[in-house]
Amino acid sequence: METSPQTEKERTLLKKYLAGNCSAAEKEQVELWYKSFDQSPLPGRTQEKNSLNNVKRKLFNQIQSANPKKARIFRLPVYLRFAAVLALMTTISLMIYRFSDHAGQTAIEYVTLKGEHKVITLADGSVVTLNSGSSLKVKSDFKQSTREVQLSGEAFFKIAKDKSRPFIIQSGNLKTTVLGTSFNINAYPDLSEIKIAVATGKVKVAHTTENKQELMLANEMVKDQVLIFNSKTQLAEIKTGNTELLSSWISNKLYIDNSSMDDIAKQLSRHYNTKVSLDPKMNDTDKYTITLGNENLQTSAQILSEFTHHTFYIKQNQLYIMKKK
Repeated sequence: METSPQTEKERTLLKKYLAGNCSAAEKEQVELWYKSFDQSPLPGRTQEKNSLNNVKRKLFNQIQSANPKKARIFRLPVYLRFAAVLALMTTISLMIYRFSDHAGQTAIEYVTLKGEHKVITLADGSVVTLNSGSSLKVKSDFKQSTREVQLSGEAFFKIAKDKSRPFIIQSGNLKTTVLGTSFNINAYPDLSEIKIAVATGKVKVAHTTENKQELMLANEMVKDQVLIFNSKTQLAEIKTGNTELLSSWISNKLYIDNSSMDDIAKQLSRHYNTKVSLDPKMNDTDKYTITLGNENLQTSAQILSEFTHHTFYIKQNQLYIMKKK
């Protein structure tokens, strides 16, 4: 990993902090950075925060062991100072690397695990509900001329109106542009289709080709229109659909919409946070549409067994889908 001038500045600041040579403003800057770990949604930052905690605990233990009644100069042992600097320098390098996009701009990434939802309020007041197994990356210049985010997975957006700054969502090679509206985007990278459904307002969708050309797929989508883009054929169609059903995952429902058995297996795995094994002999080419309420996995397996005529069963916390005999 290359070291940027910003990284060097951060390292210098951390060295001063450990040596006790920081100004009040610099000390506050380091402490605020440490506190930001409580607010960051990145899953990998837990390990980084633990490293910081270990260093801080060692520092405070050394301070507390000193006699507070005497004016003594506190210095860490050489090996401990070296370990502390190494841990914090590694942490700041990881933080800068993880928060950098390809253009070199810093970004914040929100991530949900399987079986988890997350509601995110952005700086402009827009609210994003992130479905399980998804991620949303927000660029550092979000407050400036454009409001741009990158989605992998599924999310429901309620965009704050701002005519001067369009809101842009990049999902795969599709770009959705709005000014103020609400809509659902399903763009899991392991699914063959990307679906964009409008709840309110108007939405514009474009496709970026391999040659970096931007082709308009829909100049003005309105309520209950659904754009379906096939990532394999690179073809799109717009249908009238039910946005409320497509976004019913927000209330913990599972809406299976014209899905193959392979896609159903992936949806179940994400929704229930469980490993799903699909029969390798499964050659069912049918597509299925069904809404599952807030049922547990056992109940959903029984419903799907009756609905598809395949066998869904649970064994040792794993769901198996076997081809009908």
